Amino acid sequence: MKRQLLFLLLVFLANVTLVNGQITEDVKSMNLGVKNALILELPDTKKKFVSKLWKKHIKDYKGKAKKVKKADELLAKECEIPDIGGSKKVDLYTRFASNGDNVYMTLWIDLGDNFLSSAENPERYTEAEKFLMRFALEVTKEKIKIEIEKEEDTLKDFEKDMKKLVRANENYHRDIEQAKEKIKKAESNIAQNEKDQKNTKEQIEDQKEKVVKVKKRLEDL
Repeated sequence: MKRQLLFLLLVFLANVTLVNGQITEDVKSMNLGVKNALILELPDTKKKFVSKLWKKHIKDYKGKAKKVKKADELLAKECEIPDIGGSKKVDLYTRFASNGDNVYMTLWIDLGDNFLSSAENPERYTEAEKFLMRFALEVTKEKIKIEIEKEEDTLKDFEKDMKKLVRANENYHRDIEQAKEKIKKAESNIAQNEKDQKNTKEQIEDQKEKVVKVKKRLEDL
């Protein structure tokens, strides 16, 4: 049991370490006026990436994020998040903004009678922070997955290069073996050629003698 608890604690700490995100609370202007909001800072990411992931993420809570007309916001109506809304459904307004390599996600939670704040709804606000951190963890996981895919693609490129090098090495060895065979054959041809030269030289000498003899016969007439 102790080992299991230790394992769960290590997993929890690992997740906390991996999550890149910081949450603050502030009053922000939105399409319904100036309302209390939670701001999640996500470093080293892109606005479009986070926005797309949020639309996918919020479906787990029976919500569908749609753009608010004439506003730079998304609205996911009637989301089922019991830890925040209890038995009631909540409306989530979100806005995403980039600042350098960071993305700031502003979240307004409409509880129906008011917008969530730490002052009026401390317990629910704590749950909202956990809710946002779970999303931050999801963002981190997706970023890591993309990084893994990129590293795996690089690995595949290296493996392709390695296969080419192995094939080239095999070809070089084959060329060497073929060259050795050619050298061996050439050496044999040289030896035979030298024998043939010797024989031909002897034939030339014999033929010269025959030519001399025939000429002498002509002179003797």
